[in-house]
Amino acid sequence: MEGALSQERGTMTDEVAKKVQDVIDDVELARRSNANLGEMLTALGETVGPKGVVRWPNAVGSRFEAGTSPDFLNSVVVPSGVAPPVEDPGSHYVWTDADGVAGRVEVPEVVFPTMGIKLDDPTLNLDGAAMSVEEPSLEKLAEMNEQAYDKTGVAQILTGVRDPRVRVHGLRDEQEFTCVAMTFSNGDDLGFHFVVTDKNYRRRGLASSLVKRLLADGRRLGMRSATLQASPNGLPVWTRVGFRRVGVIRPYVRQPVVK
Repeated sequence: MEGALSQERGTMTDEVAKKVQDVIDDVELARRSNANLGEMLTALGETVGPKGVVRWPNAVGSRFEAGTSPDFLNSVVVPSGVAPPVEDPGSHYVWTDADGVAGRVEVPEVVFPTMGIKLDDPTLNLDGAAMSVEEPSLEKLAEMNEQAYDKTGVAQILTGVRDPRVRVHGLRDEQEFTCVAMTFSNGDDLGFHFVVTDKNYRRRGLASSLVKRLLADGRRLGMRSATLQASPNGLPVWTRVGFRRVGVIRPYVRQPVVK
């Protein structure tokens, strides 16, 4: 009898432990945000073969030869709560929530809040979600991002992505796409990347409408969270949708050589 009771208690303990692991709090959302960004960057790195991918215990992302990609795509991410690598991964940026990286200096003007949302949150209001979403090409996603942020070189990387975890979504006004986004599925976390609205269609709620539809679809498909890294311009949009700030991620670059 005592043995049976002990076995039952052991089972209950295992169940409780699993529930604890399954809890998605702000710390877990921050971890998921960093992990999603890192995995998305590996998908970009794969466009130039194995040499373009960094997958270390303390750094995950892409590695491009200097001048062959925009600097912000040539990045690795340190998993949340992990000490950054001492060895240089060869990428332009090392993104981390730590306070420093050996041999590198912070770029304070590019610090981003990490944001997340639990898709089973009963207070999540998805009213106003777009009725229908189309799937634009990676070329269109790259084109609209290059135009919006005045950056070149994005297309040569994005158009080569073949990772099945990547999906592209968009809203169209007659013939033209007006708002586009990439999502990256990392386990049961849905990451948002490269979200942009055509300058002639801004301040109409298109980004919010698109994101809400993707959140609703993600929840229906069993995704448990959604995460991202917010730019200053995008922060108000994400907050209105229901995302909350769960951390911060800082970029570090190599220290300049003193001659």
